[in-house]
Amino acid sequence: MKLSRTRRAALMLANVAVIAFLLLPLLPVVMGALQSEKALQSDLRSLLPRRPTLANFELILTGGAHRGPIFDQVTYLPKSVERFPAAFMNSVAVATSVALLTLLFGSFSAYTAARLRLAWVKAMLSLAVAARLVPLIVLMVPLYVPSCCRWPRRAWRRARPSCSSCPGTSSSSRSSWSAARRS
Repeated sequence: MKLSRTRRAALMLANVAVIAFLLLPLLPVVMGALQSEKALQSDLRSLLPRRPTLANFELILTGGAHRGPIFDQVTYLPKSVERFPAAFMNSVAVATSVALLTLLFGSFSAYTAARLRLAWVKAMLSLAVAARLVPLIVLMVPLYVPSCCRWPRRAWRRARPSCSSCPGTSSSSRSSWSAARRS
């Protein structure tokens, strides 16, 4: 299907707007990294740094060995600054190995799923796509449900829990529930 020029331009503009929306929160972080601490504290209203510097990056990436001119008066640096290069390389090694292993095993699985012409493979792929639609934060909800609300059904038949965070489990509602159960 061939798109018209105006439709293609509108889609391109929509893509640029979405990318700008996603990257815009990073702008203050980058602008803060390119300034000294004094410049950040003295001029809060400026959007662009007046005197950009890479001294912050030099300090972090050298583990505090090379302090730029803006760190001449600083006498104390946290230990985390000294450990940053080793921690960064560790993170790079872990991220690279995980990405390569995921790519390897994922490509084997994708090849197998693409070549098999079975009914359950299509159902499995549809389920995988549907699982991607569930936000991960929803899976955290059971962690915050009080333990008294997670009783098995058999236990609910025998006794009702008394939990202040569970609705309808105060002592008065529990006694009315017990009276109704006895009759």
